[in-house]
Amino acid sequence: FVRNAASASPQHDVLSKAEEEECKSTNDRYFKAWLRRYKELCEYKNELGHLRVPLRYKENPSLGAWVILQRQKYNKMQHMTTENNEDQQDVTDPSARVLTDEQIALLNEIDFIWNYNDEMWDKRYVELCEYHAKYGDCMVPRLCEENPPLGHWVRSQRERYLLWRNGEAGSGNTSTNLRSVMTEEQVTLLEQIGFVWFPIDELWELRYKELCY
Repeated sequence: FVRNAASASPQHDVLSKAEEEECKSTNDRYFKAWLRRYKELCEYKNELGHLRVPLRYKENPSLGAWVILQRQKYNKMQHMTTENNEDQQDVTDPSARVLTDEQIALLNEIDFIWNYNDEMWDKRYVELCEYHAKYGDCMVPRLCEENPPLGHWVRSQRERYLLWRNGEAGSGNTSTNLRSVMTEEQVTLLEQIGFVWFPIDELWELRYKELCY
């Protein structure tokens, strides 16, 4: 039994080395492909001044999907323990792995947006503040001619607020396909500029006061 085990050992080592070489070769091909996409993303930023690559970008259809994949890998990395990371990674398929420190550093160098939803929320909030400064309230109509996306965003904040208040995660079942929960910080920021969570109630109280006076 010992002799058989000993004779089998060299063969096992040979197979392991072959697998390691194959894995190394696969890694090299993967990282070269990753760097090509990274270069394309840098060129996109140099040309357009931002990294918000649309999913169906006509000039480079696969770049938008690649950007989304980097965010997914990063988010997965944030929710995995070291043990789970080691267990779940497939060494023969580098594309299934989470991002390396080097890749994260390269993306950070060009100010990569890891959480697109947060960035878009901040952008719309600034637009709402500008609307408030101009009109004196946050009652943006749903079909706002001067900024249609802002009207839809305001409505989605009210729906997100209901989820947040009820302690529920966004399920994607509402008309705006919510995917995340509103944070307490966002609630505070909106309330600081007089955001109305329940416009129908607000309008009823306003009309009632007009009736009384």
